[in-house]
Amino acid sequence: MQPFACCNIFRVLFFGFMLFGQPFCAQASPAAEHLYEASLLAIDQSEAERQKLLHEGLEKILVRISGQTDFHENAVIAEALGNPDAYVQQFSYGSLSELEKAALKEETDKKNQLESKSRTLNKQHLSLPPTIRINLSFSPESIKSLLRRAKLPIWPGNRPSVLVWVVIDNGVSRRQLSQSDQAQVFLLKEANQRGLPIMLPMNDLKDQVILGTNRLWDLDQAAITEASQRYGEDSVLAGRVSQTATGQWQGNWLYLLKGQSWLIESSGDDLEELLRQGVSEVVKVQVQRYGISPDSHTGNVILAISGVDSIQGYANTLLFLKSLDPVKSLQVIGANGSLLRCALEFDGDSQMLRELITLGHVLVSEDPVAVESVGVATPVTLHYRLSAE
Repeated sequence: MQPFACCNIFRVLFFGFMLFGQPFCAQASPAAEHLYEASLLAIDQSEAERQKLLHEGLEKILVRISGQTDFHENAVIAEALGNPDAYVQQFSYGSLSELEKAALKEETDKKNQLESKSRTLNKQHLSLPPTIRINLSFSPESIKSLLRRAKLPIWPGNRPSVLVWVVIDNGVSRRQLSQSDQAQVFLLKEANQRGLPIMLPMNDLKDQVILGTNRLWDLDQAAITEASQRYGEDSVLAGRVSQTATGQWQGNWLYLLKGQSWLIESSGDDLEELLRQGVSEVVKVQVQRYGISPDSHTGNVILAISGVDSIQGYANTLLFLKSLDPVKSLQVIGANGSLLRCALEFDGDSQMLRELITLGHVLVSEDPVAVESVGVATPVTLHYRLSAE
């Protein structure tokens, strides 16, 4: 990147040192940091148990950050899973409540009883109930470096939120999945494991008037879009799932994102499998659209950001830009009044960068169209305004 003349550089440096201890310090957003954490149930604090859970925790994080679920044929990942300590920043143990312990013991006892019916178990082979919890925090930079070496995509932490509408037909009646439905617990858990931010609608009278069960069953895109507007989420997933006479489940999913739509079919042995497939299909679309591929080109762009008229606004702007996964480096090249100019080096294309910036709701675009900047000798300038929210 070519050096740029800097206006009011002393003020910029002063802000940098005052806010961060050093200018332009990189810092992940809280949401991005959460993606690199895992909390797992443990039997005890032994070294063998800890190593087993470190392996399991690392695999969970790799699924969450890459969007992939199968690493069996990747030698780089296999080697890393054999040495999970190299990727852990810290770990700690936490206690479980007596109620949790009792529930886990009951669940483990039932499991042992079921297994004993299919094969002979002695006391040495009985499963033990978890008694504590281990909290793991992995290094974001180490994980990203591992994925690059493994030639796998990096799914940026700034991800489109998803409003999920589901209608379920069990052969007797139809109902919409709501916040009071037991199946929503599984859906929320699965989405959390994949790092997908989702929300369920209230299904109140207003929702029912605009999008009743029949319209949702028909996957009426116009009605789904209208009913979703009040929630303000970045994308929408609508699904209809039904149980056949043989007990199998079938589903159709409609995913809406940035003016595009995807229609996907799925099938499985139970409702949970179909919900898992719905989440998986959304992850696949988002990784394809926003994922940083191993062979991504490096681009340069200048951001001209207006409305930066306070120290807090200046800090929020820099922290947000540095939290974007595609951004490799950021240099403040000018600060004149409330106008801040930054030079960014990033992986991928400028359209993806623009969409990720929009998803953050920190900066508002003031450009009418996207401008490609990969391979351009002179970086283009994109104009933004700091949001007042």
